[in-house]
Amino acid sequence: MGIVNSLLLAAHLAGLAMIVGATLVLWRAGGVLARGEGGPGLTRLGERVIVLGDIGLGLNWISGPVMIFTKYGGFGAFVGLGPWFWLKLAFVVALSGMLGTAGGNFRRARADQADAGGRIERIGGIAALCALGVIVSAAFTFG
Repeated sequence: MGIVNSLLLAAHLAGLAMIVGATLVLWRAGGVLARGEGGPGLTRLGERVIVLGDIGLGLNWISGPVMIFTKYGGFGAFVGLGPWFWLKLAFVVALSGMLGTAGGNFRRARADQADAGGRIERIGGIAALCALGVIVSAAFTFG
């Protein structure tokens, strides 16, 4: 079971890297779109980054719960891992929602709704802080 848990952890960390990367790219792209400087290359990049973020979310939402059951013993882990774990979950839920919102606003900004680019920039900054919160709270939870 050790190899399986190691592979699950690797998938989980890869998913987190994809989510954080997508969040940061969409954040900066939102600023470019808000200034009206985006072109077709930025649009194609944004679409690919949204897919990358979605793949990362899928990896995390699958590997995380499976690891809770295979490595930490199931439902009891939700209590046993303590308050840092719950804080991590809150940050993960917030980050997931913000990534989806940023992706939707990116598509709107591409369709000549310039105010959507400004929203992406604001959402992206908050999402980056949530991503940092996920990392820090995970370190305190599983440290």
